[in-house]
Amino acid sequence: MNPLGYEIGRWREYATTLRFAKPEDAEKDYLQELLLAELFSGRESTRLVFRGGTAVSKIYGSGRFSEDLDFILDATLESEVLDAYVAKALARLGTRYPTEYKKEEYRNMLKYSIKVKGPIYAVASSEQAKQTIGIDLNLYERPMLSVKEVERLPLYDDARPYEACTLSQRELLADKAKAMLERTEPVARDLYDMWFLANKYNMKLDHDLASKKMAIYGKRRGVVFSVAALNEKINKIGHIWGREMTRLMTQPPNYERVAKYVKSIF
Repeated sequence: MNPLGYEIGRWREYATTLRFAKPEDAEKDYLQELLLAELFSGRESTRLVFRGGTAVSKIYGSGRFSEDLDFILDATLESEVLDAYVAKALARLGTRYPTEYKKEEYRNMLKYSIKVKGPIYAVASSEQAKQTIGIDLNLYERPMLSVKEVERLPLYDDARPYEACTLSQRELLADKAKAMLERTEPVARDLYDMWFLANKYNMKLDHDLASKKMAIYGKRRGVVFSVAALNEKINKIGHIWGREMTRLMTQPPNYERVAKYVKSIF
């Protein structure tokens, strides 16, 4: 077998174990683990709080592929200090796999688009083989509930364990409801993550928490928490469920069952 075929086969095995759709998704998942280990290894890591779909997947085990790394802070930190910290973490990742990145800075956000020449690139040597990882750092939002310190033990042999600070399951569920309401067009992954969290941890959606998050940190003016609006968004996801979820996992659950369950937690 040629080197590229061998490398693709190796990541296909990981993808099968993880129930991801493509071998390249498993490689990106691996590179995310390496980057997270670097981000959570320094002094400023105590202020980073992991959130979003990748946190639900890696920390709580949702079983779906997720693209980007999302964070908020649990204390004020100057953007220059945070940017220098991220740059050092990326430099350490770059000692294993060549890395380059672009940064965009907004009023309350640092966004990074990172290109990594990972294991597949090492044998393919094509631009298409580079992996792209996004980091979104929200400088304004703060956790509303106590955060959790969780030890992460990656699947990959050469990815070291790390301790991540993350939002609680209850707050992540409220975050996902907020995200669903604020999107102009709903996405299937929000519904899946809500179903997974509520089902695995036997939770109801905390209306007060979701309402408070939207009132203080809402991204779209005039959008408020509403069970009726959530149900409407869920109904719109039916026709895109299969198409979107099969890109993120090999065997997504039935839409009707998921939708019915999530509506019951309101």
